[in-house]
Amino acid sequence: PVKELLSDENGHRKALNLFLFACYTGMSISEVHSIRDKKFIKENGQGIVIHKRREKTDKYYTIPLPDFCIEVLEKYQYNLNILSSQRVNLYIKELLKHFPTFQNVSEEKKKDDVKKYGLDRPEYEITLGMPLANQEVIFSLHKEEDKLYATTSLSTKIVETEDTLLTDLEKEAEELREKKVASFYSWEANRLHLKKGEIDWIVAKDEEDNWHFESPLKEEADRSKIQTFIRKIESLEATEFIDPPLSLNLKEYGLDNPQAEVKIWIEENEDEENAKEITVLIGSEDKESKKVVVKNAQFDYLFRMDSAFLEEFPKDIKDWKPEEEEEKEEKKEKERP
Repeated sequence: PVKELLSDENGHRKALNLFLFACYTGMSISEVHSIRDKKFIKENGQGIVIHKRREKTDKYYTIPLPDFCIEVLEKYQYNLNILSSQRVNLYIKELLKHFPTFQNVSEEKKKDDVKKYGLDRPEYEITLGMPLANQEVIFSLHKEEDKLYATTSLSTKIVETEDTLLTDLEKEAEELREKKVASFYSWEANRLHLKKGEIDWIVAKDEEDNWHFESPLKEEADRSKIQTFIRKIESLEATEFIDPPLSLNLKEYGLDNPQAEVKIWIEENEDEENAKEITVLIGSEDKESKKVVVKNAQFDYLFRMDSAFLEEFPKDIKDWKPEEEEEKEEKKEKERP
């Protein structure tokens, strides 16, 4: 039920994003709502931060932003006034109804209790290594009818909960594979090289987040269109995987001479020499099934996916140039009822 409620960009998803943003930053929902444009987002020695005046005290405060919060800001175009506080509370309460509850069945985890709840021979044992603490934690789980009993090597308690927690553990390994072609945040991209047919362009982002062509000409590019394209690459997900040895035959999938190549540089720090480079190769399209095979140069396996994203590729350099004022007015006129 929770996955269904959060399956698309609906009220529940927005409420959860705002709620988690508040949790990460320590802000109230009303303070989160007050962020309505990018002017409060700064970059300093702490990284990317919120720098804002608190209305009640009239004093400025600075809050470092983790990756998740930056992703939320970008997702909603730096305007977080998207749901009323009442709506956020309502949606969060609805989500919480679907989460499993935990009940202590043993406070001291005696030997007899361990045997009673089947944890002397658990169906599942999960070992988590924590290098920073130089420690391992072992989770032991035993299922009995619709109940699940659990404990850990660091706990003196045994808890009972619903067996729905086992859903992910009972999945096949194939279902747990990372489906994203490339794992990165679009807002971190600062350079893009696109090759497709006669297209061979390089665009780069300046310190004010504006994009410019570096090749084949040097002039301003449309920031919104380039960011949209990069987000499309960021969101690419496989519907199927092709593993070695089949994936090594690149010619079969049109990847020996790919129809398109996208290189994205991610700014990991101020040192450009250490920038992360992501290369995505696009193979030949199967028009009948509307599928295409894609390769991340970092991996030896391939991704098969829907080919609809190919429509997002520009066809002419003017597609990525800023619209002239006259063109904008003409477009507005056509969109008017």
